[in-house]
Amino acid sequence: MAGGRGSRMDFVEKPLIRIGNETMLERVANALSGADLDALVAVSEYTPKTAEKAREMGLRVVGTPGDGYIPDCQFLLDRFNLDSALVVSADLPFISPKLIREVIEEYNQIRKPLCVAISEREYTSMGFTPSITIRDNNEVLVPVGINVMERKEKENHIHIISGRGAININTIKELERVKCQ
Repeated sequence: MAGGRGSRMDFVEKPLIRIGNETMLERVANALSGADLDALVAVSEYTPKTAEKAREMGLRVVGTPGDGYIPDCQFLLDRFNLDSALVVSADLPFISPKLIREVIEEYNQIRKPLCVAISEREYTSMGFTPSITIRDNNEVLVPVGINVMERKEKENHIHIISGRGAININTIKELERVKCQ
């Protein structure tokens, strides 16, 4: 998913932000490739430069309405007539092929929509502020932007992870923090 407005980042296209020598889009695409998956980059009218960069990288690009994460995911499931899909946000600078494989493995075992999250306590201890939280068994969790979505509504299964792989960039302050790591 690479079609967000970037409103908390002064409307900069987040997937094009460089962390080290790579853009976040390149980092996510490389992690997917390392997990033997092809990226389909979902963009919107808010991310024309991201669409251009993705095409330059040889990635397949598809437009979405830009209505938000979940509505755009559902749009893609419907458009491609998919029962399920791995959805990864393009603002995960430390995502790894290993994490992607773990998520797919867990989904293949449980066959339920899956949301990857980190404990709010750990997330905030790393200096990040969650933009959204969810509750699971009385624990407050932060979704990280990796999901297996299904067209049919079912209860989400929560896959809890820890560490840097769970960091997504939502604000300029968080970007500065990541660039210092």
